[in-house]
Amino acid sequence: MLENLIDEIRHRQYLQRQAVRFNGGYIAEPTIDEVNTAQELNAAILEAYAHKSGVDYV
Repeated sequence: MLENLIDEIRHRQYLQRQAVRFNGGYIAEPTIDEVNTAQELNAAILEAYAHKSGVDYV
């Protein structure tokens, strides 16, 4: 999951470099893949912390 997020961040950085080069710095909205990946990672982190403290997180 973390690797997916890293890939999405690298892709975002690439898009930003292209945007700066071609149209002066337009910042694109996050893609659905970026949002989904971040949400999955967030859920996994919360689940790990909850599991560590003995609480079931769904």
